[in-house]
Amino acid sequence: MVVSISLSYTYNRRIVFITSWLSAVTKLAAIDTNPAEVDFFEAAKTYTQLFEFLMWVGIGSGVFLLLLSPILKRAMHGVR
Repeated sequence: MVVSISLSYTYNRRIVFITSWLSAVTKLAAIDTNPAEVDFFEAAKTYTQLFEFLMWVGIGSGVFLLLLSPILKRAMHGVR
């Protein structure tokens, strides 16, 4: 019972984190214009900036995990 409550709490915290992160990304992707006045070049510029930001977040996360890997491996000495 305690394990299921603990796992449920952890799962719900992850869902809240993911939802809040996706909300922030959605705000970055939003273009506040009237549909009749859409400037496609401005929209393309906005989406290019968004995907460039997401690319750098992914690259930064990957580099961080690569740098963290040897430390975690050393900390798990003897764990199988």
